Amino acid sequence: GICSSSLATYKVGAIGCKGFEDESFKFDIYSAFEQELTVYFLDKQGFETENYHFATVKLKGGSIWQPVEIKKQNLKTKDGIILKSWEDVIIAAFSAENEFLINNILWI
Repeated sequence: GICSSSLATYKVGAIGCKGFEDESFKFDIYSAFEQELTVYFLDKQGFETENYHFATVKLKGGSIWQPVEIKKQNLKTKDGIILKSWEDVIIAAFSAENEFLINNILWI
């Protein structure tokens, strides 16, 4: 796993690591504190404008690993535009006020 209060990866856009149309982005997360995690995805179309798609997840906090599943229809820009395809995503980023641990990132 990885521990941070903000984290980004370009790996989601690499050949062999991309998500496909009907898949969800899933991971397990641990947070010692109850807090909100914002998950950002940037696709090729939004790269020049930095128009990220994002979703917010409430983390329970405490001594548990919490499963999180993000569906593309839950990811919207600040203007409300829904992510059309996982295949064009080039960056995934995670941000919260306090540190968190992420493990088992996969497409399902």
